[in-house]
Formats: sequence, structure tokens, C-alpha cells
Amino acid sequence: MVFIIPGCNEVHSLGQSETTKFLMKKEGLTREDLYLRWVKKTAKHVSRKHSGHVIPIIWDDMLRDMSVKVLQVGLSCRLGMNEGRNE
Repeated sequence: MVFIIPGCNEVHSLGQSETTKFLMKKEGLTREDLYLRWVKKTAKHVSRKHSGHVIPIIWDDMLRDMSVKVLQVGLSCRLGMNEGRNE
């Protein structure tokens, strides 16, 4: 198994360009929504291209201040701890 880190960290200026401001307003997105959309899209791309042989992992700095609810909805998954593993 191979892991890849596609970036997705320290994007503190996310949502500040005119393009992303327009997109956020048009679609009613928050910075968190925009970030999680990109993370999910990137993870799906890696998974499709590498059929489960390459697993994308990201640093948690941009996730730390998000609520569990925001993460669950944004990533469409169940989060929690189970025997030391995130689900």
C-alpha cells in the first residue's frame, strides 16, 4: 500500500479570490464547504486512478476547528473512534 499527501494543508487564504468568493456566494458555500469539496474531489480522483493501491492522506490543520457535524456532512462519512481507528 502506498500513501500520497496531495497537499490540502495551510490554505488559510482559501475563499479570498474573486473566483472563490463568487462560487461561495452562488452556491451558498462556507470556506469549510469549499475546502471539504476539494479534499473529497482529490481523494476520489486518487482512488479512481489507482484502484485502492494508493491512499490519499491529509494533514489535519484545516480540519481542527471544524465541528464533527460539518466534517460528516462535507465528507459524507461517519466519524468517530473505534479501537484507535477513525471511521
